[in-house]
Amino acid sequence: MRALAAALLLAGAPGFAFAQQTPPVVPPPPVAAPPVIRDRPISGFVIDARGVLAKFGQRAATATALGVAAADLPGPGLGGAIGAHVYPLRVARVALGVGGEMVIARRSRQPVDDSGEPEGANLKARMFSIAPQLSLNFGRRNGWSYVSAGMGNASFETWAETASAAAPDRRVRAINYGGGARWFRSPHLAFTFDLRFYAVSPGFAAGTLAERPRQRLMVLSAGLSVR
Repeated sequence: MRALAAALLLAGAPGFAFAQQTPPVVPPPPVAAPPVIRDRPISGFVIDARGVLAKFGQRAATATALGVAAADLPGPGLGGAIGAHVYPLRVARVALGVGGEMVIARRSRQPVDDSGEPEGANLKARMFSIAPQLSLNFGRRNGWSYVSAGMGNASFETWAETASAAAPDRRVRAINYGGGARWFRSPHLAFTFDLRFYAVSPGFAAGTLAERPRQRLMVLSAGLSVR
């Protein structure tokens, strides 16, 4: 009996020792989370392309100069805007931007008589502006708003189109100011909108163009930004 008990103890000893010597399971080290891009400062540059809706207005003085009723003048104009901006100074959630934009919009309207038939010359309106801009921007890389202003050359004319009257190009100084925002839904592409006012200097009489008083135009635009 003693020999049998000793044999059983010797047979179980290796298994007991092996169970006692199994090393503990060490969990793997935590993986560092990737940097959150939305917390980075505003991008270094953007290029804009937007569709434009310009409120030309139907002013009585313009209608009188053309010999038509104010209701016959062209209404809001459609067009486009392109621009580019760089941001050399970026601190936390604020950035200073420098850039420029070109905007063009136009509209035409044919006056009609009481029966709805065309009457008189075709009336056209066109607005053009090219100007540098300074902007103050607030936000982060994936979205920010801004206010901006600039001054440059502009033209806003309404005229009667005839065989002998070419499209006028009377350039004057104009100040523009407004604001907008950009939202990036992908690394390089954003939706953007802009609301801007243009204070166009008076235009002196030139050729077939009558003297034009100072004008203020409202321009709403929306489109895409690329960085």
